[in-house]
Amino acid sequence: MGKKITKSVSVPQNWPSNITYLTSNEFFPPSIKPPNPFAFPLPKSKHPNNPFTSSHLLPLSTSPPMPNPNVRIKKLPDDHPVYPGYGLFANKDLKKFNLVVCYTGKVTKREIGGEEGSDYVLGFGDEFCIDGYRQGSEGRFINDYRGILQKPNCIFHEFIDIQTGEIKMGVWVCSGTEKIKKGQEIMLYDNHLVTLKNKFILLIRACLIKTFVKMEDGMLIDSTDPAQSTLTQNFQAIVSNTQVVLDWKYEMRRQMQEILPGLFLGPYSCSKDLELLQQNAITHIVSIRDSSEKKILRPRFPEHFQYFEIEVSDSPNERLIPHFPQAKAFIDNALYNGGRVFVHCNGGISRSPAFVVAYVMETVKMDYQQAYSYVQNRRFCMNPNEGFKVQLKEYEPIYSARDSINGHQYTPGEMERQAVRRPAPDDDDPNEFELARRAPAFHGETNVQSIMHMSTEL
Repeated sequence: MGKKITKSVSVPQNWPSNITYLTSNEFFPPSIKPPNPFAFPLPKSKHPNNPFTSSHLLPLSTSPPMPNPNVRIKKLPDDHPVYPGYGLFANKDLKKFNLVVCYTGKVTKREIGGEEGSDYVLGFGDEFCIDGYRQGSEGRFINDYRGILQKPNCIFHEFIDIQTGEIKMGVWVCSGTEKIKKGQEIMLYDNHLVTLKNKFILLIRACLIKTFVKMEDGMLIDSTDPAQSTLTQNFQAIVSNTQVVLDWKYEMRRQMQEILPGLFLGPYSCSKDLELLQQNAITHIVSIRDSSEKKILRPRFPEHFQYFEIEVSDSPNERLIPHFPQAKAFIDNALYNGGRVFVHCNGGISRSPAFVVAYVMETVKMDYQQAYSYVQNRRFCMNPNEGFKVQLKEYEPIYSARDSINGHQYTPGEMERQAVRRPAPDDDDPNEFELARRAPAFHGETNVQSIMHMSTEL
């Protein structure tokens, strides 16, 4: 049975009178509350003590006190983007990796979601969401950093309460932030929040509960149900409302761009910048390179991110279609679990854009030309070679046919239909490409394979 709403004897200073203060989550209905993951006393475990490790296990931590003396709720000045709302500020210096506050609220199944009009809904594990709209704790007053700070100083992440064994949602000081100074506003990138800015991510999660894509022996199994058509309609609505064209400058080719909420595209150089990746709350990286680039275009931070490596060359005759489903499964799984994905090749010009266009086509149900234009509007320098463009056009009827047949498994032969392709420019700038090819290599027929590189601390 779920616990009743627990109201503290006192509430934090400046707590609004129309919001119920909760020191623990309210599950609705109470019967959905999951059992604690641990029996007590706790067994010896290799769970980390913070979420900024390569471990896939939830961190163990002691819950902060409630009300929390380390933070303070304040009304915001009229020059603040969220005025006339509230913000959460540090009442003392908060060091990196530290658990700052808990985020409590009304917990429901994901398919039910939060109250209509709520901007306070978080994804909570695989099955649930938390709504802090009419009830919650100090965490509900944390604002999005964009337009205020250069980067977020904290993130949302679940943890296991070391005293009770309960899974809770916490707010953690980012690994890229040395400390949040006393008096500074606590701000995050709302990687869990359901708002207009990132509703796309939660739509993915809600759908994938029923239509999750999994891998067995390297093959893709895709089960369909009515939730998929609902998701597609929502994707189309979101995309159609965000058809922006960037004011493109040449130097932006060296930067990463957010193509869809939580999905970034750019060059390899961005994957070497740990601070940049953490600023954008990246959790997963798709790295696309050929065998000759393997030593140079390598995973730089396996202790921080999950990598999916795909070996393909920037040749018009290279076969991409067999890799599209695996790449989509990796990206879907990352977004489903609240992650953010960066896709790169060497220069972010040919190979990685081709994979992102394929993802947009299949996920948003756009045709090739629409998806290509959509991605190009966000990364204007992209230019997949002509062979890749032909394959993208070929891929549309393949995934459409697969989607129409429940549970159908496509064979490698079905996924590898090819056409005669014309030569095209290389993926990257000559100076960058030459750097990646310093070691001599034979570029004939290669054994193309996808490698899932996931570092764990077990």
